[in-house]
Amino acid sequence: MVDSEASLMIDLTNLTPEEKLTRAKVQMYHKSPFFSYILLHMKLHQGKDEDFPPGNATMGVDAHGNLYWHPDFVKMLVEDQLIGVLAHEVLHVGLQHLDRRGGRDRNLFNVVNDMVVNDILQHNGFRLPDKGVIPKSDHTYEVKEINYTVTNINEKSS
Repeated sequence: MVDSEASLMIDLTNLTPEEKLTRAKVQMYHKSPFFSYILLHMKLHQGKDEDFPPGNATMGVDAHGNLYWHPDFVKMLVEDQLIGVLAHEVLHVGLQHLDRRGGRDRNLFNVVNDMVVNDILQHNGFRLPDKGVIPKSDHTYEVKEINYTVTNINEKSS
């Protein structure tokens, strides 16, 4: 008997970043219509090196639902990681993280929200790249708990 998933596998190495993104969006619809619905209403833009923080040319969103992606980052991801990263960015928009930052430190606020987002994604079976803010898989985090921890670290380091 042939494994149906294995028989449907295709070689994705020759796809352009745009083609990989299109395919990932379609595959996300099968995995999670909720995330897919939000993603389909976002505008995707190919970013340049200067559009990203130094050394972090990956993917990001703004408060207006624009998603910026770097072609080198998209190229290096396997499909299920790309789906996970797209879902990650969707959650930042869906949870209104960019609207809720206020006067808080941008970098710390982003780390805190990345932990919460990645925790949600891991508990829902999404695969994320190995690098990044990946919480322990045996714990569910809440923003208040992470804020408290980050605040204590920040106060001790100043």
